[in-house]
Amino acid sequence: MISLIFNRGINAFRNSDFIKFIKKGPKFYEKASDSIKTMSSHNFKKYPGLVSRRKSEFNLFNIGLNVVKTWIKNKLS
Repeated sequence: MISLIFNRGINAFRNSDFIKFIKKGPKFYEKASDSIKTMSSHNFKKYPGLVSRRKSEFNLFNIGLNVVKTWIKNKLS
């Protein structure tokens, strides 16, 4: 999330589909994750590096999400 805030700006982040899904709760985290890949997609042709940046942010978010899911699963078992 920090990378998204840094690269997009706090106002764009606050208004993003990503944060809207996050605020809806855990059932929407997968949709939030998927929305990362298309953030700023209107700039992909002008700034091709954005595609790889968004992929990296998507992967980083999902690594963290998997760690949290595993931790919760272990706590509940």
